[in-house]
Amino acid sequence: MFKKDGQDVGGLMQQKEPGGPSQRIAYVHVEDVDAGTSRAADLAGRIVLPARDIPTVGRIAVVLDPQEAPIGLFRPFA
Repeated sequence: MFKKDGQDVGGLMQQKEPGGPSQRIAYVHVEDVDAGTSRAADLAGRIVLPARDIPTVGRIAVVLDPQEAPIGLFRPFA
């Protein structure tokens, strides 16, 4: 996690496939990741990473909008 003035402002994860293409996804803070993924699907989006917990970090999901642009949904733990 990247922090500024004690607040989380970004993060970095290890690439799943070494040598694979670079991936960058902007995340938005939401109150309820599960509700956000459900709403995205209702609006013709596609869920590419179902909601899941990242231990000690928070809950995330990744969806594609109808034009295939990715956006991450994020809710930090406490």
